[in-house]
Amino acid sequence: MSTDRRLPAPAVPLLAAILILAATAAAQPLPPWRVLPIRSQEEARLGRTGGEAEQHPQGIARSASDPDRLYLSHDVGQLWRSDDNGRTWRKTLGAGMFVKCGQSVEADPADADTVLMIVDSAWDWFARDYEGVYRSTDAGETWDLVLKTPAEHQRFHQHCLAYDPASTGPAGASRWYAGFPAGGLFASEDGGRSWTKTADLAAHQRVYGVYAHATDGRTVYLATSEGLLVSTDRGADPRPLGDLPAGEVSGLAFHPTDPGRLYAAVLGVGLFVSADGGTHFEPLRLAADTQGVFAHGGNPKVIYFISRRTGSLVSTDAGRTWRPIHA
Repeated sequence: MSTDRRLPAPAVPLLAAILILAATAAAQPLPPWRVLPIRSQEEARLGRTGGEAEQHPQGIARSASDPDRLYLSHDVGQLWRSDDNGRTWRKTLGAGMFVKCGQSVEADPADADTVLMIVDSAWDWFARDYEGVYRSTDAGETWDLVLKTPAEHQRFHQHCLAYDPASTGPAGASRWYAGFPAGGLFASEDGGRSWTKTADLAAHQRVYGVYAHATDGRTVYLATSEGLLVSTDRGADPRPLGDLPAGEVSGLAFHPTDPGRLYAAVLGVGLFVSADGGTHFEPLRLAADTQGVFAHGGNPKVIYFISRRTGSLVSTDAGRTWRPIHA
Protein backbone atom coordinates (compact mmCIF):
# COMPACT_ATOMS: atom_id res chain seq x y z
CA MET A 1 0.00 0.00 0.00
CA SER A 2 1.42 3.35 -0.97
CA THR A 3 1.71 6.11 1.58
CA ASP A 4 1.09 9.82 1.58
CA ARG A 5 4.74 10.86 1.82
CA ARG A 6 4.63 14.60 1.26
CA LEU A 7 2.78 15.64 4.36
CA PRO A 8 2.19 19.32 5.15
CA ALA A 9 3.44 19.80 8.68
CA PRO A 10 2.71 23.01 10.53
CA ALA A 11 3.04 20.76 13.55
CA VAL A 12 3.82 17.17 14.51
CA PRO A 13 2.67 14.91 17.38
CA LEU A 14 3.10 16.67 20.71
CA LEU A 15 6.26 15.11 22.12
CA ALA A 16 8.02 15.26 18.77
CA ALA A 17 7.04 18.87 18.24
CA ILE A 18 8.33 19.91 21.64
CA LEU A 19 11.72 18.49 20.80
CA ILE A 20 11.74 20.45 17.55
CA LEU A 21 10.83 23.62 19.40
CA ALA A 22 13.55 22.97 21.96
CA ALA A 23 16.17 23.34 19.25
CA THR A 24 14.78 26.41 17.49
CA ALA A 25 15.70 30.04 17.93
CA ALA A 26 14.38 31.75 21.04
CA ALA A 27 12.71 34.53 19.09
CA GLN A 28 10.57 32.17 17.01
CA PRO A 29 6.92 32.20 18.25
CA LEU A 30 5.21 28.97 19.23
CA PRO A 31 3.30 27.58 16.21
CA PRO A 32 -0.22 26.19 16.25
CA TRP A 33 -0.49 22.43 16.79
CA ARG A 34 -2.00 19.77 14.57
CA VAL A 35 -1.77 15.98 14.60
CA LEU A 36 0.38 14.66 11.77
CA PRO A 37 -0.59 11.00 11.25
CA ILE A 38 0.85 8.72 8.62
CA ARG A 39 -1.90 7.77 6.21
CA SER A 40 -2.32 5.97 2.91
CA GLN A 41 -3.18 7.79 -0.31
CA GLU A 42 -6.68 6.31 -0.11
CA GLU A 43 -7.14 7.63 3.43
CA ALA A 44 -5.95 11.05 2.28
CA ARG A 45 -8.32 10.98 -0.73
CA LEU A 46 -11.27 10.17 1.53
CA GLY A 47 -10.30 12.90 3.98
CA ARG A 48 -9.66 10.47 6.81
CA THR A 49 -7.26 11.36 9.58
CA GLY A 50 -5.30 8.10 9.63
CA GLY A 51 -3.17 6.86 12.49
CA GLU A 52 -5.86 4.79 14.20
CA ALA A 53 -4.22 4.37 17.63
CA GLU A 54 -1.24 2.38 16.36
CA GLN A 55 1.22 5.14 15.46
CA HIS A 56 3.60 6.44 18.12
CA PRO A 57 6.61 8.72 17.66
CA GLN A 58 9.36 7.17 19.79
CA GLY A 59 12.12 9.70 19.27
CA ILE A 60 13.20 12.64 17.17
CA ALA A 61 16.60 14.09 16.23
CA ARG A 62 17.73 17.31 14.61
CA SER A 63 21.02 17.54 12.77
CA ALA A 64 23.35 20.04 14.43
CA SER A 65 25.14 20.63 11.12
CA ASP A 66 21.94 21.07 9.09
CA PRO A 67 19.07 22.27 11.34
CA ASP A 68 16.52 21.72 8.57
CA ARG A 69 17.20 17.96 8.70
CA LEU A 70 14.96 16.09 11.16
CA TYR A 71 14.58 12.37 11.79
CA LEU A 72 11.47 10.86 13.42
CA SER A 73 11.47 7.31 14.78
CA HIS A 74 8.14 5.52 14.35
CA ASP A 75 7.13 2.53 16.43
CA VAL A 76 5.68 0.52 13.53
CA GLY A 77 7.24 2.32 10.55
CA GLN A 78 11.00 2.63 11.08
CA LEU A 79 12.27 6.12 10.15
CA TRP A 80 10.77 9.26 8.62
CA ARG A 81 12.84 12.25 7.47
CA SER A 82 12.23 15.94 6.89
CA ASP A 83 14.66 18.08 4.90
CA ASP A 84 12.76 21.34 5.41
CA ASN A 85 12.50 21.79 9.18
CA GLY A 86 9.42 19.61 9.57
CA ARG A 87 7.22 21.14 6.87
CA THR A 88 7.15 17.93 4.82
CA TRP A 89 8.14 14.36 5.64
CA ARG A 90 9.00 11.21 3.69
CA LYS A 91 9.46 7.58 4.65
CA THR A 92 13.08 6.57 4.17
CA LEU A 93 13.81 3.44 2.11
CA GLY A 94 15.16 1.41 5.05
CA ALA A 95 17.17 -1.08 2.96
CA GLY A 96 19.07 -3.47 5.21
CA MET A 97 16.86 -2.77 8.21
CA PHE A 98 15.10 -6.07 8.85
CA VAL A 99 12.89 -5.04 11.78
CA LYS A 100 10.21 -2.39 11.72
CA CYS A 101 9.75 -0.95 15.22
CA GLY A 102 11.74 2.24 15.63
CA GLN A 103 12.89 3.28 19.08
CA SER A 104 15.59 5.91 19.78
CA VAL A 105 17.24 7.88 16.98
CA GLU A 106 20.15 10.33 16.83
CA ALA A 107 21.90 12.24 14.04
CA ASP A 108 25.65 12.74 13.89
CA PRO A 109 26.42 16.38 14.83
CA ALA A 110 28.81 16.98 11.91
CA ASP A 111 27.19 14.93 9.13
CA ALA A 112 23.45 15.24 8.58
CA ASP A 113 23.37 12.06 6.50
CA THR A 114 24.80 9.87 9.26
CA VAL A 115 22.08 8.66 11.61
CA LEU A 116 21.89 5.88 14.21
CA MET A 117 18.71 4.18 15.36
CA ILE A 118 17.62 1.48 17.83
CA VAL A 119 15.06 -0.83 16.23
CA ASP A 120 13.24 -3.83 17.71
CA SER A 121 10.94 -6.57 16.46
CA ALA A 122 8.12 -6.21 19.05
CA TRP A 123 5.73 -9.11 18.35
CA ASP A 124 7.69 -10.52 15.36
CA TRP A 125 9.60 -13.36 16.99
CA PHE A 126 11.09 -14.47 13.67
CA ALA A 127 13.01 -11.19 13.43
CA ARG A 128 14.49 -11.16 16.94
CA ASP A 129 18.01 -11.79 15.59
CA TYR A 130 17.92 -8.42 13.80
CA GLU A 131 17.27 -6.16 16.79
CA GLY A 132 19.79 -3.58 17.96
CA VAL A 133 21.52 -0.45 16.70
CA TYR A 134 21.50 0.37 12.98
CA ARG A 135 23.71 2.97 11.29
CA SER A 136 23.09 4.80 8.02
CA THR A 137 25.38 7.17 6.12
CA ASP A 138 22.86 8.12 3.42
CA ALA A 139 20.10 9.72 5.53
CA GLY A 140 18.23 6.51 6.26
CA GLU A 141 18.03 4.97 2.81
CA THR A 142 20.37 2.03 3.57
CA TRP A 143 21.47 0.60 6.92
CA ASP A 144 24.05 -1.62 8.62
CA LEU A 145 23.28 -3.54 11.82
CA VAL A 146 26.26 -2.39 13.91
CA LEU A 147 25.18 -3.67 17.35
CA LYS A 148 23.18 -6.87 17.47
CA THR A 149 21.46 -7.09 20.87
CA PRO A 150 17.92 -7.66 22.18
CA ALA A 151 15.91 -4.42 22.26
CA GLU A 152 12.78 -4.21 24.40
CA HIS A 153 9.77 -2.49 22.83
CA GLN A 154 9.27 0.73 24.82
CA ARG A 155 6.16 2.72 23.86
CA PHE A 156 7.12 6.18 25.07
CA HIS A 157 9.43 8.93 23.99
CA GLN A 158 13.04 7.96 24.69
CA HIS A 159 16.62 9.12 24.12
CA CYS A 160 18.65 5.92 24.46
CA LEU A 161 21.25 6.87 21.83
CA ALA A 162 23.70 9.69 22.47
CA TYR A 163 26.93 10.99 21.04
CA ASP A 164 29.62 12.63 23.17
CA PRO A 165 29.86 16.30 22.11
CA ALA A 166 33.46 16.42 23.36
CA SER A 167 34.43 13.76 20.79
CA THR A 168 33.09 15.69 17.79
CA GLY A 169 35.43 16.67 15.00
CA PRO A 170 35.12 17.50 11.28
CA ALA A 171 34.38 13.85 10.49
CA GLY A 172 31.66 13.57 13.14
CA ALA A 173 31.33 12.28 16.70
CA SER A 174 33.63 9.37 17.47
CA ARG A 175 32.15 8.38 20.85
CA TRP A 176 28.58 7.12 21.13
CA TYR A 177 26.46 5.45 23.83
CA ALA A 178 23.43 3.16 23.60
CA GLY A 179 21.27 1.95 26.50
CA PHE A 180 18.88 -1.01 26.53
CA PRO A 181 16.33 -1.86 29.26
CA ALA A 182 17.01 -5.20 30.98
CA GLY A 183 20.16 -5.30 28.85
CA GLY A 184 23.17 -3.07 29.02
CA LEU A 185 24.93 0.18 28.33
CA PHE A 186 27.21 0.09 25.29
CA ALA A 187 29.89 2.49 24.04
CA SER A 188 31.48 3.04 20.63
CA GLU A 189 34.76 4.86 19.97
CA ASP A 190 34.63 4.75 16.17
CA GLY A 191 31.51 6.67 15.25
CA GLY A 192 29.06 3.87 16.01
CA ARG A 193 30.64 1.24 13.77
CA SER A 194 31.61 -1.14 16.59
CA TRP A 195 30.44 -1.38 20.21
CA THR A 196 31.58 -2.64 23.62
CA LYS A 197 29.34 -3.33 26.62
CA THR A 198 30.35 -1.09 29.52
CA ALA A 199 27.68 -1.84 32.12
CA ASP A 200 24.85 -4.23 32.90
CA LEU A 201 21.32 -2.82 33.17
CA ALA A 202 19.55 -6.09 33.95
CA ALA A 203 17.68 -4.55 36.89
CA HIS A 204 16.28 -1.68 34.81
CA GLN A 205 12.96 -2.48 33.15
CA ARG A 206 12.84 0.86 31.36
CA VAL A 207 15.58 3.14 30.05
CA TYR A 208 14.20 6.58 29.23
CA GLY A 209 17.42 8.24 28.20
CA VAL A 210 21.21 8.24 27.91
CA TYR A 211 22.99 11.61 27.91
CA ALA A 212 26.66 12.53 27.55
CA HIS A 213 28.12 15.53 29.36
CA ALA A 214 28.48 18.50 27.04
CA THR A 215 32.18 19.16 27.65
CA ASP A 216 34.12 16.74 29.87
CA GLY A 217 34.25 13.72 27.55
CA ARG A 218 33.72 11.20 30.37
CA THR A 219 30.41 11.69 32.21
CA VAL A 220 27.29 9.79 31.12
CA TYR A 221 23.83 10.14 32.69
CA LEU A 222 21.08 7.50 32.55
CA ALA A 223 17.38 8.09 33.25
CA THR A 224 15.82 4.72 34.12
CA SER A 225 13.04 2.95 35.98
CA GLU A 226 15.47 2.66 38.91
CA GLY A 227 16.21 6.39 39.07
CA LEU A 228 19.03 8.65 37.90
CA LEU A 229 22.46 7.09 37.33
CA VAL A 230 25.83 8.54 36.40
CA SER A 231 29.11 7.15 35.12
CA THR A 232 32.28 9.25 35.22
CA ASP A 233 34.26 6.66 33.28
CA ARG A 234 32.64 6.68 29.82
CA GLY A 235 29.82 4.33 30.70
CA ALA A 236 31.57 2.04 33.17
CA ASP A 237 30.21 1.49 36.68
CA PRO A 238 27.06 3.69 36.61
CA ARG A 239 25.83 4.51 40.11
CA PRO A 240 22.86 6.36 41.65
CA LEU A 241 23.12 10.14 41.51
CA GLY A 242 21.52 12.88 43.55
CA ASP A 243 18.81 13.23 46.15
CA LEU A 244 15.73 12.88 43.95
CA PRO A 245 12.60 11.26 45.41
CA ALA A 246 12.33 7.53 44.82
CA GLY A 247 10.78 6.68 41.46
CA GLU A 248 11.37 6.43 37.76
CA VAL A 249 13.33 9.25 36.16
CA SER A 250 11.33 9.53 32.96
CA GLY A 251 13.06 12.60 31.52
CA LEU A 252 16.30 14.54 31.73
CA ALA A 253 17.17 17.88 30.14
CA PHE A 254 20.19 20.19 30.27
CA HIS A 255 20.67 23.93 30.32
CA PRO A 256 21.98 24.96 26.86
CA THR A 257 25.06 26.81 28.16
CA ASP A 258 25.62 25.48 31.70
CA PRO A 259 26.21 21.69 31.66
CA GLY A 260 26.04 21.57 35.46
CA ARG A 261 22.41 22.67 35.47
CA LEU A 262 19.96 19.90 34.70
CA TYR A 263 16.27 19.13 34.99
CA ALA A 264 14.89 15.73 36.00
CA ALA A 265 11.30 14.50 35.68
CA VAL A 266 10.32 11.85 38.23
CA LEU A 267 7.37 9.94 36.83
CA GLY A 268 4.16 10.84 38.64
CA VAL A 269 6.02 12.96 41.22
CA GLY A 270 7.32 16.18 39.73
CA LEU A 271 10.01 18.20 37.99
CA PHE A 272 13.29 18.95 39.78
CA VAL A 273 16.30 21.14 39.02
CA SER A 274 19.97 20.80 39.98
CA ALA A 275 22.67 23.48 39.76
CA ASP A 276 25.60 21.20 40.67
CA GLY A 277 25.56 18.43 38.07
CA GLY A 278 22.89 16.36 39.78
CA THR A 279 24.26 16.05 43.30
CA HIS A 280 21.45 18.11 44.82
CA PHE A 281 17.98 18.76 43.41
CA GLU A 282 15.23 21.20 44.29
CA PRO A 283 11.55 20.85 43.28
CA LEU A 284 10.52 23.04 40.38
CA ARG A 285 6.98 21.72 39.85
CA LEU A 286 5.34 18.94 41.88
CA ALA A 287 2.60 17.21 39.90
CA ALA A 288 1.13 13.71 39.90
CA ASP A 289 0.85 13.79 36.08
CA THR A 290 4.58 14.38 35.46
CA GLN A 291 5.89 12.54 32.40
CA GLY A 292 8.93 14.33 30.96
CA VAL A 293 10.91 17.52 30.42
CA PHE A 294 12.69 19.31 27.56
CA ALA A 295 14.88 22.41 27.60
CA HIS A 296 14.98 24.93 24.77
CA GLY A 297 18.26 24.74 22.88
CA GLY A 298 18.48 28.47 22.25
CA ASN A 299 16.78 30.13 25.19
CA PRO A 300 17.89 29.00 28.67
CA LYS A 301 14.72 30.36 30.28
CA VAL A 302 12.36 28.15 28.25
CA ILE A 303 11.45 24.74 29.71
CA TYR A 304 8.73 22.32 28.59
CA PHE A 305 6.87 20.21 31.18
CA ILE A 306 5.31 17.09 29.66
CA SER A 307 2.13 15.87 31.30
CA ARG A 308 0.75 12.36 31.30
CA ARG A 309 -2.92 13.38 31.12
CA THR A 310 -3.85 16.98 31.89
CA GLY A 311 -1.95 18.97 29.28
CA SER A 312 1.68 19.95 28.88
CA LEU A 313 3.08 23.31 29.96
CA VAL A 314 5.80 25.78 28.98
CA SER A 315 7.75 28.20 31.17
CA THR A 316 9.57 31.22 29.74
CA ASP A 317 11.11 32.29 33.07
CA ALA A 318 13.16 29.21 34.04
CA GLY A 319 10.28 27.48 35.80
CA ARG A 320 8.91 30.27 38.01
CA THR A 321 5.60 30.37 36.13
CA TRP A 322 3.92 28.04 33.65
CA ARG A 323 1.24 28.27 30.97
CA PRO A 324 -0.53 25.61 28.89
CA ILE A 325 0.74 24.53 25.50
CA HIS A 326 -2.46 24.88 23.53
CA ALA A 327 -3.34 22.42 20.81
